[in-house]
Amino acid sequence: LTHRRPPIGPSAVSTPLSIFKATRTPPGCGLLPPRALGGDGGNLQLSELLRSDSFFKEICALPGDSFNVSSGCVYMKARGLFCLPTFLLIGITKAGTTAFFRYMAQHPRIALSSLKEPAYFGSYQEAAALKRLDSTSDERLLRYVSLFPRCADCQRGEATPSYAWRDYAPAAARGAAQLLGPTTRLLMLVREPLERAGSHFRYFRTKRYRDAANFSEALSIALDEFELCARQLGGDWHARCTYRPGRRAVAAESGAGSGLPARLAHLAQRHKEYELVQAGLYAEHLSTWRSHFDHGAMLVLDSSQLLSKPLEALRAFEAHLRLPRFASYHFIGGRTIPEIATARYQLEVPLVRRADRFFEPHNVRLRMLTGIGWDMKV
Repeated sequence: LTHRRPPIGPSAVSTPLSIFKATRTPPGCGLLPPRALGGDGGNLQLSELLRSDSFFKEICALPGDSFNVSSGCVYMKARGLFCLPTFLLIGITKAGTTAFFRYMAQHPRIALSSLKEPAYFGSYQEAAALKRLDSTSDERLLRYVSLFPRCADCQRGEATPSYAWRDYAPAAARGAAQLLGPTTRLLMLVREPLERAGSHFRYFRTKRYRDAANFSEALSIALDEFELCARQLGGDWHARCTYRPGRRAVAAESGAGSGLPARLAHLAQRHKEYELVQAGLYAEHLSTWRSHFDHGAMLVLDSSQLLSKPLEALRAFEAHLRLPRFASYHFIGGRTIPEIATARYQLEVPLVRRADRFFEPHNVRLRMLTGIGWDMKV
């Protein structure tokens, strides 16, 4: 990128302590019983991520004038100033999040995390595997907030595109709301689901889908898993089928464990083909996150807009964060945006039609919720 600006960080920003007026602590603090502030115990309604975190308990025990809820910053006499993110780019994988991250970095009022994908609200195992925040659980929040510049007058954010759709999405949404508050701005990028699945397969081919001969086989296996769940519940789609723990529970309740196709065997942990479909259930993921955040907290954008009308997408984002318009974006070349309209032409027509039939009700619901949709044509 040719655009450059001075870094925002502890050495670049001086934040007056006058911003810290008596407000309130993060919402999750209200779920900690008094004895938990001493180091043990905790309400089971509180996110497991926060329940065992000593730094979170330290924040909750601070005097009321130490935390400024409007800026998301906390002042600790012994530690100094720490600032939580004010927005999250939560998804979706292979829908243009890297390109959007680069655009966000150009805005002079935005300060991004030093890691693009901290995966803090995700599973600890995945974060460790990705070498993100690789520390003991009671240190993770301190490590996480240390990724963000200490500026109370900027918008701070991070982008972990798996937050929206992986099996830990419900827990991620709950933890984010309890730490950051239900008015925190959220952004989700979506993409025509079959095209997104093709891009996902190509990118993760050697790491996650070695057992599948090609994209067609992987997609068929994925559709088998979701269609089977629906059949086990009477034939109609049910939200329980969205995430794999729900599909496993449905299979166990149906007593079909021994009669499943060998390639499902059943929902074996090593088989990851389901990701190709699960990530594209956008309306379900939107509902998961909206159940913990204010209705207006979420902005959903079609990633194709980044290629065709990038400034329009960025203006919507600026308005969502109540940022002034930035006039000097350096627009990114097409190679950094996921390729358009290729996946469905690599598949046999019957499989394309099967996939379109599966995604159609989900796409219709997304259009009803956001106005975003796609006309499926073979």
